[in-house]
Amino acid sequence: VGGNQAANDLSNSGAVFVFRRSAGVWVQEAYLKASNPDANDFFGQAVAIDGDTLVVGAPGEDSSATGIGGGQLDNATTNSGAVYVFTRSGTTWSQAEYVKAPAIDTFDDFGSSVGISGDTLVVGAPLEDGGAMGVGGDPADNGASGSGATYVYREVGGVWSFEAYVKASNTDMGDRFGSRVTIDGDLLAAGAPFEKSAAQGIDGNQGDDTGNVNGAAYLFERTGTTWAQVAYLKGSNTESLDEFGGSLCLSGETLVVGAAGESAQSFGVNGNQADNKMTDAGAAYVFERQAGVWSQRAYLKPAYPNALDTFGRSVALDGSSLVVSAPLEASEATGVDGNQTLNGSYQTGAAFAFDLAAPCGSIRYGDYDAVNSADIYSFDQPTSPSPIKLRLSGFRNAGTALVALSPAPASVPGFLGGTLLLDLATFSPSSLFLTPIANGSGQLNLNVPPGAGGAVVYLQAAMVDATKPGGWAFTTGLELSVCP
Repeated sequence: VGGNQAANDLSNSGAVFVFRRSAGVWVQEAYLKASNPDANDFFGQAVAIDGDTLVVGAPGEDSSATGIGGGQLDNATTNSGAVYVFTRSGTTWSQAEYVKAPAIDTFDDFGSSVGISGDTLVVGAPLEDGGAMGVGGDPADNGASGSGATYVYREVGGVWSFEAYVKASNTDMGDRFGSRVTIDGDLLAAGAPFEKSAAQGIDGNQGDDTGNVNGAAYLFERTGTTWAQVAYLKGSNTESLDEFGGSLCLSGETLVVGAAGESAQSFGVNGNQADNKMTDAGAAYVFERQAGVWSQRAYLKPAYPNALDTFGRSVALDGSSLVVSAPLEASEATGVDGNQTLNGSYQTGAAFAFDLAAPCGSIRYGDYDAVNSADIYSFDQPTSPSPIKLRLSGFRNAGTALVALSPAPASVPGFLGGTLLLDLATFSPSSLFLTPIANGSGQLNLNVPPGAGGAVVYLQAAMVDATKPGGWAFTTGLELSVCP
C-alpha cells in the first residue's frame, strides 16, 4: 500500500486505486499493489468492495501455495491466480489476507472474478478443470478442462477460511463457469458464458448441448454454512454466441445477467426477442424472486441499439438502480443523454442507466403477425406531459401504418386476417394515428396531456399488406403505463 507509482519495472503486474468522496469532492485515498507483485500477474483485473473491505483478483499470479496465507514467492504454477483482501481503518488501507484455491493448477485463472458481501468472499476460476458437479465435489479432480469453478470463503472472528467449492449442475469442458460471480447475503450467482445448452428460461434442459457459447447463469443459496443450487437460468431467447452470463450482478432478490453477444434487432424494454438481425448488439435480462420462485422480469436493450455495440458486457445493480455498459457503442454524443443516433465514432462506448422500480413503462402482449414479425414498442418510460416515442418495426412493405389506442385490451383472432388486441368498442376518432413506414419501420410521437400520470393505455398498429389473407399486417400489442 502506498508504494512508488512511477516505478514501471514490472510489466502488467497491475494495481488498484481507491477514491473516496468527501463533501462532494473525490480524492485518491490509496494506491494498492500485491504483497508479491510480479510481471503479468494482472492484479486488479477484478475488484469488489463492501464497506471497509476490498478484494482484488490477480488471475495471472503464479504461486503454488494453496488455501489462506500460504507462501507467496514460489512462482511454480503459472497463472494459478490469487486474491488479496484489504481492509480500511479510518483512511488507512492494509492487506489483510492472501487467498488461493484449496487445490490449484496451472492456468486456472483463480481471481478472474470476485465478489464480497459482509463476511463472505466468492472467487471465480473460469479455466479450472474440475469434473465435479454441484457443491462439495473433489477440487483435485481435473476431469473437465476449462469447465470452471467458484470458491466461497468466510471470515469469522477476523479469520478467513474456505467454505465451499461450487461447480455447475451440468459441468462440461470449456463452459468457463465462474467467469463472473456476484454475491449478496446468502445468495450467490455464477456465470458460464461458454455453456452450450439450447434451453430457455428457468431450469430448462441442461443436457441439451446443441448450442455453441449460448451461456448460462446459476443461482446458489446458503443455509447455515451449506450452499445449494436453487436455479439454472437461461435467456428467454437463447441463441448460439450470445455469451449469456458474461456479466451479472445481484442486489437483494434481483439478478441482472448480461449477454453481450445477443443479436436481436429489438429496442428498449421487453422488445421482440426473435429477430436476430443485429449481430452482437447485446442485451441484459432481469430476473426476480417472488414468493420463492425465480422468473424473468425484463429484457433490456438500448433505445437505439446497433450491431457490435456489445450492450451488456458489464452490469452493476444497487437496489433498483441498474447501469449497463456497451463498450463498442459508436455514438459521437458526449455527456449525459446526448444524441444516441450519431454513430460516427468507432467503439467510443456508452453506459445506460435504468430504474427497475419505476411504476410505469411499457409491456408487450399478445400475438403478432408471424410472417412479418411486426412489432410496436416505446423508446423510453412514458412521462406526462412529455411525448411518448413509439417505434414500429418488422413490416414487409413501405406505406402508412394505422396506430390505434384503446383503454382496454382484447384478443380477436381472425380480424382482417390477423389478431386484434384492442377493444373496438372503446375506439374514438381521437385514438387513431397515422405514421409513415419506410423499409419496414417508422416512428410516431404521441403527445400525453398534463395530469395523465398513472393512466394505462393499449396500442396496436396495422398496415395494408396485399400478401396477407385479410389484406392487413398487425403488430404486437403494447401496454403503456404513463409515469407521473
